[in-house]
Amino acid sequence: KLQVTPQSLEARFDLSADGTLIYVPGDSSLERTLVWSDRNGTLRPAPVPPRPYAHPVLLPNGQGMILEIEGTPHNLWRYDSISGAMMLLTHEGANHRAVLSPDGQVMAYSSDRTATRSLFRQATDGSGRSEPIMEAPYPQDVTSWSRDGKWLAFTQRNPQTGADIWVLPLTGDRKARAFLATPFTEQTAAFSRDGRWLA
Repeated sequence: KLQVTPQSLEARFDLSADGTLIYVPGDSSLERTLVWSDRNGTLRPAPVPPRPYAHPVLLPNGQGMILEIEGTPHNLWRYDSISGAMMLLTHEGANHRAVLSPDGQVMAYSSDRTATRSLFRQATDGSGRSEPIMEAPYPQDVTSWSRDGKWLAFTQRNPQTGADIWVLPLTGDRKARAFLATPFTEQTAAFSRDGRWLA
């Protein structure tokens, strides 16, 4: 079987000039096992069944993690590392790739619940409702939250320039601005620990 990514229907294969086919074997379920790794590389499985997990992000103080489970639709869940319990956090549309505020109490994420994939925020403990961060002119995916809590970085897909890196100040005018927008693909920006750089 050929591995196919469900959300994009991308197949993992290539064909050489001499007709040799190379491919990644697998199926479309993409079920994965959650494991903890210590600094020595020792792996310990989490006590949850295999599912199509993606984009885990750790909560502070060993509380657990927020992760995406790919499905119809994709949703964000909280995994409690003490009890092993899983709690569904998002309930509308397809929701993707959470990033956490510095204290881990709020997550920002991308959601397809609006006609254009936009940025939303919500408490990580399941309390309160989700709220939009900004109205998106083009599809957006949040990628990083600065450690001082003042900035979000996100990828915006413009039909003219493709994937571009944007930043949104969470104080002051709260007006998003392009950080890097060229005809090339720029995406998945991450703030450095001191907040001075983007990788």
